[in-house]
Amino acid sequence: EPQWLYEDDDLVVVSKPAGMITHPVERHSGDSLAEQLVERFGPLPSREDSFRPGIVHRLDRETSGVMVAARSVRALNQLQGQFRDRSVSKRYLAVVHGQPDQDRFDVDAPIGPVAGQRDLQGISTSGRDAHTEFHVLGRMGAYSVIECLPSTGRRHQLRVHLWSRGLPIVGDKLYRPKGKVQGGIGLRHHALHCAGLGFEHPVTSAPQSYVAAIPQEWTQAWPELRGIDVPT
Repeated sequence: EPQWLYEDDDLVVVSKPAGMITHPVERHSGDSLAEQLVERFGPLPSREDSFRPGIVHRLDRETSGVMVAARSVRALNQLQGQFRDRSVSKRYLAVVHGQPDQDRFDVDAPIGPVAGQRDLQGISTSGRDAHTEFHVLGRMGAYSVIECLPSTGRRHQLRVHLWSRGLPIVGDKLYRPKGKVQGGIGLRHHALHCAGLGFEHPVTSAPQSYVAAIPQEWTQAWPELRGIDVPT
């Protein structure tokens, strides 16, 4: 179930659990965050179609963490504008296979669809610009926990950028180590979590900042995470 972090007349902030889709699409039906929003708050505004009530941005189905949704048309337009203008601060945590050579590194590489692969994205000179800053927060044997700070919002951006550096996210079913089937760690979903979101309130312009604790299954899989200083 979603964890409701904040609500007022214009917006709602929620922590989406891994495994829940943001909004219904052709290939999925049933429970989604959009449907949970309507059930809790009633009809919500939508610019694109009736399947995305209140939805301002999205997280992949297997990605957990903080999201903001709109409860008024003004909030919908204003929040979507902030995402479009890249003024929203987003902070993700990922657990990856491998050990980066540096504790801080940037990936500035365009991302686009992979020809003949419906769901795959890849580094492509004809793709759209994409930039992510990465900070290593801890090293846990064969794994590392990394803070990811994207300044763009391309599809699968963090997953592709980490994979391109030889640091695939644990549990990622699309971008995984070659020839290796991931398992045995106890995770049901890939280890990517939106831990923080910052933006301006769409009506008052007051700065807003929200955080979501890492999933419990992460600390069960890696008890070392309890001792790592995770920024909030």
